[in-house]
Amino acid sequence: MAALDAVARTCSFAKAAAELGYTQPAISQQIAALERIVGTRLFERGSGPKPVSVTPAGELLLRHVEAIQARLAAAQADMEALVAGESGTLRIGTFQSVASRVLPPLVQQFSRDWPAVKVRLTERDDDWDLLDLVERGELDLTFVMLPLPEGPFEAVEVVSDDYLLVSHPDSPCRSVADLDGVPLIGFRKCRSHSLLEDAMRQVGIEPNVVFRSDDNGTVQSFVASGMGAAVMPRLAVDVDDPRVFVTPLPELAPRRIGIVWHRDRWRPAALDAFVGLAIEASSSSVDSRRVA
Repeated sequence: MAALDAVARTCSFAKAAAELGYTQPAISQQIAALERIVGTRLFERGSGPKPVSVTPAGELLLRHVEAIQARLAAAQADMEALVAGESGTLRIGTFQSVASRVLPPLVQQFSRDWPAVKVRLTERDDDWDLLDLVERGELDLTFVMLPLPEGPFEAVEVVSDDYLLVSHPDSPCRSVADLDGVPLIGFRKCRSHSLLEDAMRQVGIEPNVVFRSDDNGTVQSFVASGMGAAVMPRLAVDVDDPRVFVTPLPELAPRRIGIVWHRDRWRPAALDAFVGLAIEASSSSVDSRRVA
């Protein structure tokens, strides 16, 4: 199956062999054996320099191979975790607002409670990427937006993060209704922001986004410069920034943040301990940032 995947990606038996550390005849024999098992041709072999191409049967089998490889990677991660026992590494996925507001005290407390377990953090702007890493066994846990997409996941909600209107102090905008036609500063890849913009449309406001960034500080700085207003989750906002005016938006449903793991993987005690601490730390981070 690894040979099938490599040949399909490289369009070459020779390149696949070099990538996997085999000889070209060995790769050819593995593909031929696989074709005998499934009873049909998986590749069209070109003559001379013509690249190898995948047949429809090969494309169909490749979709299953990707899922199988992900499960094998998850199984390998389980075995490594089992051997490590209560030591080893806990691999956590996160995104910017959680990384800056929630994780520092959380990781500090976890490290005090579990000194033999190392924490390795991976940050992405898009939580779809983080979910893919969980499915492949490359992450043990990740923070994500809820609700979850379909997949081999289990989750617990750790915090409900309210939306705030961030505007220039001279701006008259103080509610969602005031944003009709107003230039907005938005996010590019954040899944919660696309859900937010859909929610605004449902109340009759078409978002007029004039600039997008995946950096929370950049979004807030553009608001401070007077380029527009922004609707941001509380954890993403510097509520003490004197350059902007921050207003709660109770008319918008808060974004729900959860922590997710692979439901078919073994769950060490350290993982459950981290989840419990995450619930406490996330709620405390939001409560400490309340705006009157």
